[in-house]
Amino acid sequence: MARTRRTWAVLLCAGAIGVALSGAAAASIVRVHSTAATVREQPDGRKMGELLQGAEVERLGQEGRWVRIRIEGWVWGPELEGFAAEETATAPAAKTAVSPLHEATPRVRRYINERHGTFYSVEFDADLGCLILRFRVSRLEPEALATKQMRIQRDLLEMLGGQLEIQRLRVESNRPDGTGRVGSEIAETSVVDLRSVPPGDLAGWRRVTRFSHDGGASWERPAGPGAGEQ
Repeated sequence: MARTRRTWAVLLCAGAIGVALSGAAAASIVRVHSTAATVREQPDGRKMGELLQGAEVERLGQEGRWVRIRIEGWVWGPELEGFAAEETATAPAAKTAVSPLHEATPRVRRYINERHGTFYSVEFDADLGCLILRFRVSRLEPEALATKQMRIQRDLLEMLGGQLEIQRLRVESNRPDGTGRVGSEIAETSVVDLRSVPPGDLAGWRRVTRFSHDGGASWERPAGPGAGEQ
């Protein structure tokens, strides 16, 4: 029944409530005004429950001083004989979207820590298409740092080139003597230029890479044919 019930309470013994009476009175809503009203199966019949004061029910008919009613409500299922809980279909939890870089970060961290130094961070600037790797090195020769920068760029491109629209790769570290802050030394190369240089060709890589030894305050421009892309 669509009609809303206000402040009603029912104590039931068993079965559906309805007093078997005949009568042609029009259906209407009535309210219990006494402390409690006994609900019976039929006039003077078996007791089925009670309606507490304030309960509202629908009157279906009347015979003399007996009124036939209909009640709609809810009871706690486990209190009913033969009750069995319904299986409720639960929608699978929505997975939080995870960026390719976020998924790859643990792998990149292991790669840096095992081969090149101490991993600091990796991030991708989508506006510039620039992948930026930051790490710390211990004391080593400048040539060795340049070799690491070149290898890191190539390996990162292999790891993430198919998942991110990378246009440039930037590697930032401290100074090769182990001092300074991470970000003091920068090597940045375009993907086009990086792919144009054979693997292991350090001299060729240097010609297409721009360097900064002061955290980006000044740059050594590459001398190769890709310099125009800077």
